Parts: sequence; C-alpha cells; structure tokens
Amino acid sequence: MDTKELIEPFNKLKDRSNESNLCKNNFNLNSKNSNTKFDKKTEGFVESGVNNAAVNTAKPQEDGTTSSTSKNGFLGGGKNLKDLLEHLTDEMCSILRSKCGKNYTDKAIREIAKAVSRSKKGAKAFFYHIKGFIAYLSKILTFEKRDPVKISGTNYYITANQTSEERAMREQEKYLTDIEYSLQVSPEWHLKKKLASVLERSKAYNLLTSYKSIEITKGRAVITLNHNVQLSSSDKDLILKQIQATHEKMDDAGNYQSVESLEIVTPNKPTALNASAQKDLVFPEREGVWGKIRETFASYFGSEGDAIDKSWTSKLEARIDVNNKSINLFAPTIFIRDWINSNYRVIIEKAVNGNGLNLGGIEVIKSKT
Repeated sequence: MDTKELIEPFNKLKDRSNESNLCKNNFNLNSKNSNTKFDKKTEGFVESGVNNAAVNTAKPQEDGTTSSTSKNGFLGGGKNLKDLLEHLTDEMCSILRSKCGKNYTDKAIREIAKAVSRSKKGAKAFFYHIKGFIAYLSKILTFEKRDPVKISGTNYYITANQTSEERAMREQEKYLTDIEYSLQVSPEWHLKKKLASVLERSKAYNLLTSYKSIEITKGRAVITLNHNVQLSSSDKDLILKQIQATHEKMDDAGNYQSVESLEIVTPNKPTALNASAQKDLVFPEREGVWGKIRETFASYFGSEGDAIDKSWTSKLEARIDVNNKSINLFAPTIFIRDWINSNYRVIIEKAVNGNGLNLGGIEVIKSKT
C-alpha cells in the first residue's frame, strides 16, 4: 500500500552555509583534537588553542559596518535568540547534550530552543558572543522537563512552533494516514485508501472529508459529496481508475461489471434526518444557538479556530431540545463522527456548556429511505 510521508516537511533542516556555520568555522568543534571547557568569565565554552586576546577581529564592510560575527565567535552588535536558531548546528547540539546531561536529539533541541525563543523571556534573550548563546541553552535544557526518550523521534515537534499552514498540512496528513491504515476492508474503504494515497494531499483531504456515498449503475459511478471540491479532469480520471480497481467485478451470472464513467454530485443541502426533524436543524452557517457554540469552540484554538471549525464542526448538523436544554449533533459520515469524537469532543462539550446547554451526543445522519 502506498503511504504518504507524514512528517517529511518538518524534518528538513536549513542548508547551512560556511558563513552561518558558526560552530564549525569559529570554534572548530568538529576537530578531534579540540578540548572543551567552561569559562565563567564569558559564561560560555572555550576551545583550547583559541587566542582569547584577539577575540574581536571583525573586518569592516564596504558600508563601514562590521560583519555580524568574528572568527572568534563575537556577534557584532549582538543577536536575539530567535536570530541565532539557524546557527544551531549538529556540533553545538552535541555540546549541549554533554552539558545538560540529557540525551536529547538534535531535532528535539532545535524544537525546544525555538519554543523558548517565542516565550516572553526568550524573546528578550540577547547575546554578544556565541558562548553565551550555548551557555543559555545548556541551562534551559538542564531544567527541561520533557522526557528525552519520549521526544527522541525524528518527527517530534512542538505545536506552538508551527505556522497555520504547517498545522493544516499536519492535520491533513494525519487524517489521510488514518484512512490508509484503517482496518476496514469493504470495496468502498479500499477506494478511500487508494484516493488518500494517489491524490494530491489537499485534494484527497477535501474529497474524503466531503465524501458521502458511491453508487454504481450500468457502468456509471456516482460519488455524492457534501461540499464542492475543486477537481481537474485529470483528477477525475485518476479517481475513475481507482473505482475501476476496487469496484469492477463478476456478477452472480458470470458477467463482468465494468465502470466506464464517473459523475460527482454535490447536493444543495445536507441530507436531513427526516422531514419532521428538518425544522430543528441548524445548517453550517454560523447562525442561531449552534452558530454561537461554534464561535465559542473556535475561540479555544486562537487564530487556528476558524480553520478547524470550517474543516470539522461546520460539517455537523445540530438538533436542539429547548425544553431539556440539550443539543445533539449529527455527522455526515462515520469517519467524521469518529474523528470529531476522538479529537474535538471535549472542546465541543465545553463550548456547549458555556452556552447553557448539555451535549447529548454526536451521531451519524441517517438518510431518508
């Protein structure tokens, strides 16, 4: 089974030029003959053989300024912690592991340093010499409470360090990977697994989160979606090939049932529970009590709230029992129901309670028969 690489974009480290590789060029930390010791006066690491009397030898630039770093590790006019993160080389990570006494991976050290740089205290950290930068991170790692074993994987990351685009991509990859590794074995699930594998990530995610059903009649496959999804003709051809691979078969009479064409249908409105319940439903727009609950839900996630609401809670339909002050939510598919129950139910329940209601449950919509 073809499986997407889940974490690859977050494992790629910057290509470090000779100019930015402070540790290698300024301290020869990769030299087998160098011995490292701690200097209390400079609060940093000193390499044996370095002439400390000639520490500031930065040459003037054409514009009259000096280069940002000298060959002995001075940082010119100084740098903030966040500006030094790209200089956190493998050699420096090795020294930090030795000083803190914890076996953090290079990836974990960089993630922790990035998280510190975004804190209030870390944002104020300022260094005139690379030694102070190393000493500062050594102390941080010494008192770090994260377990080195638990965060030793190459795919370890700290959520707060990711941009909104990276978080969205990570959520999409997790969703698609869960589908690919699902233990469901029906032809329909085999189709979902193939689509998660062969389509471009965002298209696969949008298609599968909107997927409702598939019907095949007289060689024509009809996929019904809950929302519009932008698909090119080549995407549709690719989808058709996956349907042919999973749904073409021999019938009981020995005739081969082929699939020759594909139609994708998007209904104007989500399927209601039944005619009598139609008036009680609140549809995806943020209006009424359910709209207020969704706004409250989104507020728990800060700037990411609207995107999460659009991807997940907007797909739920709500039926409110005014007399009992309760609300029942209904998902268009089993997968969406299970995903929301696993990842967002606790926050949804907080949002419901915050608006004076109790959450009855999250179930799957039953179409009219």
